[in-house]
Amino acid sequence: MSTTTTKKSTTCNGEIEEELKNALSFKQFDVVSDDSDHHYLHSHNNNNNNKKDGRDCIIAPSSQAHKKIVQEWRILEKNLPDSILVRVYENRVDLLRAVIVGAAGTPYHDGLYFFDFSFPPDYPTRPPHVYYRSHGLRLNPNMYANGRVCLSLLNTWTGKKSEKWNPNESTVLQILVSIQALVLNEKPYFNEPGHSMLGRAIWEKKSQAYNEDVFLLSCKTMLFWLRRPPRNFEVFVGNHFRDRADSILRACIAYMDGFVRVGYYENNNDNDGSSSSSSVEVSDRFKASMEKLYSELLIAFQRCGASVGNFVERLKVEKRTTPSRAPQVAVKKKKKKQPGIAKKVIWKLKKVLGVGKGKGHFRQELMSMALPAKPTWATTHSCETQGELNALSFKRFDVVSDDSDHCFRNTGPDCIIKTASKAHKKITKEWRILEKHLPDSIFVRVYENRMDLLRAVIVGAAGTPYHNGLYFFDFYFPPNYPTRPPHVYYHSRGLKLNPNLYTDGRVCLSLLNTWPGKRFEVWNPNESTALQILVSIQALVLNEKPYFNEPSHGIFGRAIWENRSKAYNEDVFLLSCKTMLLLLRRPPKNFEVFVRNHFRDRADSILRACIAYMDGSVRVGYHGNDNENDGSSSSSSVEVTEKFKASMEKLYSELLVAFQKSGASVGNFVERLKVEKKTTPSRFQVVVKKKNNKPGISKKVFSKLKKVLTFLGFGKGKADVRSNGIEGGLN
Repeated sequence: MSTTTTKKSTTCNGEIEEELKNALSFKQFDVVSDDSDHHYLHSHNNNNNNKKDGRDCIIAPSSQAHKKIVQEWRILEKNLPDSILVRVYENRVDLLRAVIVGAAGTPYHDGLYFFDFSFPPDYPTRPPHVYYRSHGLRLNPNMYANGRVCLSLLNTWTGKKSEKWNPNESTVLQILVSIQALVLNEKPYFNEPGHSMLGRAIWEKKSQAYNEDVFLLSCKTMLFWLRRPPRNFEVFVGNHFRDRADSILRACIAYMDGFVRVGYYENNNDNDGSSSSSSVEVSDRFKASMEKLYSELLIAFQRCGASVGNFVERLKVEKRTTPSRAPQVAVKKKKKKQPGIAKKVIWKLKKVLGVGKGKGHFRQELMSMALPAKPTWATTHSCETQGELNALSFKRFDVVSDDSDHCFRNTGPDCIIKTASKAHKKITKEWRILEKHLPDSIFVRVYENRMDLLRAVIVGAAGTPYHNGLYFFDFYFPPNYPTRPPHVYYHSRGLKLNPNLYTDGRVCLSLLNTWPGKRFEVWNPNESTALQILVSIQALVLNEKPYFNEPSHGIFGRAIWENRSKAYNEDVFLLSCKTMLLLLRRPPKNFEVFVRNHFRDRADSILRACIAYMDGSVRVGYHGNDNENDGSSSSSSVEVTEKFKASMEKLYSELLVAFQKSGASVGNFVERLKVEKKTTPSRFQVVVKKKNNKPGISKKVFSKLKKVLTFLGFGKGKADVRSNGIEGGLN
């Protein structure tokens, strides 16, 4: 037993000594041989004369590039700061790998950020190519998920002459220090040019929220590196996180408890981040994500040999006292088999028309669908409160990141508008105007990564056939803006509900120079704005009588065209209702909450309007949401076409179902629908087409031939015709 114990202790001591030796011997700059996982290993800089495996050095030893790179090596070896480590390759002089340790006082603190360099054959005429090993995570506006690094010194971003690559002065060390100081900084949210121009007071909260996301992604990156460290840095990664595990875990606790603002934690023994007095506001989403990552980091640090016993004990205590904080295993429920599209169509048809399975059974089934089980007061109250909070938190103007469904997304590459350009300044000015002066019925979203894009929604005004509808427009600002007006696309979904709004998305307006107009009506680069365009669309296009937007309709006197205008308004309202259904099924990105809350709040008004228009108590477009006038008057004073009534009845049922799914209170309308089915069943019957008894083309030809022959005196009388065998053809 004693011999075995001695052997084990000797082995253990040997391992510790080996680790200490490796840790102490890990240099800041070193030359290595294994380049097998380098990003640019198989990139020959478009030189096809090299071998396929890329093992041969593509830069000749006697070239200027080779001499410059060797000079770079000397500079790096002597002048590297403590927080940057570099490895170069003996077989590939054109490759380099560097790691930057995140600085204290930033959301990147204690993290490791790896960069792969490739020197082109004409180096230093051109700067090196730099690839950030992101693991698919974007934790900085300048560092993309695809590995691209956006920096003036690399000529991947616009900048002043002094900021760009200078073949005579710029170095790799300068690039690394710039990334550490300028990119991985205290408030990376303001790296995006548009964010710093509108005043920091507006964007400070967004910057704090961005820092939360950055720290979460940084923690995920730590886990990735612990699982699979880069070649030639395995020892460094293990030792780094083993030494800094205590600091990282204390920071996680401090941020979760709201004791320190994310990114500002400093490792002091007196301040362990466990104070009960929370002075910093932290989002619930961050807390939930951080709790999960905290447990994962704890396990990963423990495996790499870090001393985390006190944190394990703390986690056990928290599991007993606050079990909800411990990450639970998500058990996936078995999905029910969804019906096919044919079954869905048939069922929806039955539901709307009230046919099949017997009336009694169907009515009972409709009642069970239309009137769900009564929820408890607590559930209802919490849902309503959450909906109100979402509605209140939806700003009229905001900056978002997801532009994936924007019509003009592929019009130009990122950063198409230069920071110092006239267009950039004008668009920034437009943002300020929109933020301050937008009316209550217009909402706008702009994009942090694409200043040249904008999306707006206009709420249809009362007293028009567009009332309570939502109409979305995508804007694109050209590079020479404001010399030319922005391009505007209307999300029509294939429906033309205005003479100025086409099904292909084109908007016909003098202010956009898409329609001729007087001098003061067309685009003026010095005065016209995006707000002016939106207000013009709302007031001049989506108006009370859109039929007269067509120039020829107003020439012959309104008395002649008034009936046509009324019929056009009927069609417009029907198309507006169809647009509502399409928006509820698939709302545009960044407006999902707004669309749902809008129709949930206005469902009562829309359904009352539908009833009033069907009954003919109010002219289409003139319904007002008043309790005294619910549109159910028996005295019909307005003439409505049968076609409109039939279409409206069908849409009414579809809207009722859609609004109920969005959480609207439509119980009284469901009851009304049941009563109408009992009293006026014909209103919901299937329209059966009568058999067409009109003669076909062959009968018409033979009939005409018969008349011609009779007129010429051939085969007069039925007997003669029958004897000539023509009667068979006629019948």
